[in-house]
Amino acid sequence: MSNSIATDEQLDSNETKEHPDKINVQQENELIYLEEKQGVIVLEEGKAFASDWNRYNTNLEASTSTTSQSDSIFVVSFVGDTASGKSFLASHLPGIESFTFDESEHEGPTTANVIRLESTSILNTERKNNCLVLDIEGENGNSHPRILKCWANYMLPSEAAKKRRNAVGKYFPRLAYLLSNVIILVGQDDLFSNSRYVDRAYQFAVQAVADTQQNAHKPVLIMIQNRYPGPKRLSSEEATQKFFSTNPDAANLWMFFLNIHCFIFPFKHTGVMVNNNEHFNKQVNELQNLLTTTSEQHQGRLLPRLPWLLLTRKISQKLSKDEPINMHMILKDILIQEKTLDEDDILSFLFRKLYEQQNIHSIRWFHYCRDFAIEVLARFIAYRLRRHNFEGFNDLVKKECEDRLNDLWKLLDEYRPCEALYMGRGYVKEKDHPVFCYQHKGAHDTMHQTSEVVHGASWWRALFEKFLELETIDKWNGLFQTKDKTADSPAKEMHEKLFRMTNAYWNKLRSNPTDIYTAFNHFLRKSNIDIEDEYFSRRNICFCCLGSVTENNQQRIIKRSIVCSTCHQQLQALRTDSPAESVLSQSTTIIQNECVICMSASREVAFDPCFHYYFCQSCADEMFTKFKRCPICKIVVKGVKKIYG
Repeated sequence: MSNSIATDEQLDSNETKEHPDKINVQQENELIYLEEKQGVIVLEEGKAFASDWNRYNTNLEASTSTTSQSDSIFVVSFVGDTASGKSFLASHLPGIESFTFDESEHEGPTTANVIRLESTSILNTERKNNCLVLDIEGENGNSHPRILKCWANYMLPSEAAKKRRNAVGKYFPRLAYLLSNVIILVGQDDLFSNSRYVDRAYQFAVQAVADTQQNAHKPVLIMIQNRYPGPKRLSSEEATQKFFSTNPDAANLWMFFLNIHCFIFPFKHTGVMVNNNEHFNKQVNELQNLLTTTSEQHQGRLLPRLPWLLLTRKISQKLSKDEPINMHMILKDILIQEKTLDEDDILSFLFRKLYEQQNIHSIRWFHYCRDFAIEVLARFIAYRLRRHNFEGFNDLVKKECEDRLNDLWKLLDEYRPCEALYMGRGYVKEKDHPVFCYQHKGAHDTMHQTSEVVHGASWWRALFEKFLELETIDKWNGLFQTKDKTADSPAKEMHEKLFRMTNAYWNKLRSNPTDIYTAFNHFLRKSNIDIEDEYFSRRNICFCCLGSVTENNQQRIIKRSIVCSTCHQQLQALRTDSPAESVLSQSTTIIQNECVICMSASREVAFDPCFHYYFCQSCADEMFTKFKRCPICKIVVKGVKKIYG
C-alpha cells in the first residue's frame, strides 16, 4: 500500500496493535488498490495480485498441456455503499477467513480497495472450482476507510479523501462488473416499499458499463437487503417475486444482467448474535446453493486463473488511462495466442508443396489446395486455443477464424490461376479438353499463355514441331481473368467450415492430447506432402507440432528433419512405412457430367458439327458468340445443339 497520498497528520496506532491479524489479512489479500500518481488516482496491483501471478504464471508458451475445467475460477464480487455490511456477509461464506472490524466498535467503512479472498468450500460441485470473493470498497461514503488509518497510521485531508471517494465510484463498479460472474449488491434500503434499491442497482449498472463495448457476458445480479427489520422471513424465490411485483421499473435491470435474484438478511446486533440466528444461517446456505447452481450453469464462461489475472491487469490499465474498454478484443488477446512469426510462412510452404504436385494449376486444383491450407489453418488455431475452455466464448473463436481466413485469402491470392480460355488454333494432342491460361496472378502480365503444350497454333510452328520435334505454348493478349466468386473474400460458408474444423481439432486436442502428433502427421501423409524436408530443419521448426525447436530440445528422427523432444517420444510409436494414401485423383478428375468451362453447371449442349459434349448452355452460347470455334478441337462451328438423355 503506497503512502504517496498521505499527509503528516498522524493518528494513534492503538488500532493497529489491537487488530494485527485483520490488518495482515487485508494487506496480504489486496488485489487492486488506489494510488495517486502525478495528481491522478490510478489502479495499482496489490500483494494478492503479485503472489497469484507468481504462483500461476507457469511458462504457458512452452507447455503443451491443456487447462482443465477444474482450473477455472468462479468470481463473486460484493459491492454496495459503505457500511452496508458487505465484508460481514462475505466473511460468513464457507471457507472465508473473517477479517472485518466489528462495526459496533468502529463507525464507517472497514474495507479499502479490492480484497481478494478464496475458498474451495463455497461451491458444492464435483469440479472443485475455486471461488474468488472480491470484497470491494463501498461507494458513496463520507469517511476514510478504517483499514487505511491502521495500515499507514495517517488520515487524508478532506480534499484528498473526496478525490479518493470519487475514484472509488469511478473505477470499482466497472472492475466488479467486468471481472465477475456474480455481483452481490448489498444495501439496507427496503427492497419492496420504495424504488431506492432499484435506483441504486441501476446507478451501479450504468456506472459499470460506462465506455464499455462488446462485453462478452453479462454477470448475474444478487441483491441483498441487509439488516431486514420485518418479522416475516422470505426465501430467495419469494423475495425475488415480491421485488419485481412491487417495482415495475426493475425490469430495466435485465439489460445489464443475465439473471437477477433477491435475498433479505435479518438485522444484526453483534456478530455473535447473527452467528446463532437460525434464519441468517439458512439464508447463507441458500446463497451458497444459488452460487453453486450458477457456477454449474455457466461453467463454459469461467476463465482459468492466469487469463483472469491478465484480464484484471488490462482492464485496470485501461481504466487508469480513461481508455474505452472493448471486452471482446481484450478477451481475444488474452485467450487466443498470437500467431507465430512462422505461421504464415508454414501455411504458404505447405500450400506450395501440394500445389506443385500438379503441373497444370487449374482453378479446381487451386480450390483443393486452398481447402488443404484451410485445414492446416484450423489446426494452427486449435493448437493455439488448446489450453482453454472455449465453450462459452465461441464468438471469440469465430472472430479469430474470420480474421485468419481473411489473412489466408490474401496470402494465397498470388497463386490464383488465370481462367482465360484459349481459343487460338492450337490444340492438345488428345483433343479431349479445353486449354486455359492458368498463370498465377502474381506472375501474370499483359499476356496470356497456354498452361500446356498446343499443336498447330500456326503454319510455321507446325513446321518446327514436325521437323525439330519441338513442343511449344501459345500466347495471346489479355489481363488476368477469374470467374471465381470467392476471389476477393471468403464466402460465409468458408468461414463456417473453418470454425467447424477448428472446433473439431480443438476437441481432439483436449480429449486426447496425443492427437497433436497423430492427426496432423496423418493429414500431411494422406495429402502426399513430403514432411521430411530440409525447410523445417533450416528454420528450426518441429515438423510435427510446428513449434520452435531449440538446441536443447531437438531430436533428429531422419536425416533432414528435426522434431522437439516431446514430439520425438510420441512419434517413435506412430511412424509406419506404409505408403501414403493418395487423394489427388479425386480432386483432379473432371466430373463426368460437369461443364469443363465453368466447372459448376451440368453439361447440356454440344457444338455442331464436332458434337463435343462438354458444355453447359451458358458457356456454349458465350463461346459461340465470341469465337465460333469449339474449344476442344478448334474447328469452326455452325451452332449449339441441345443434347437430351
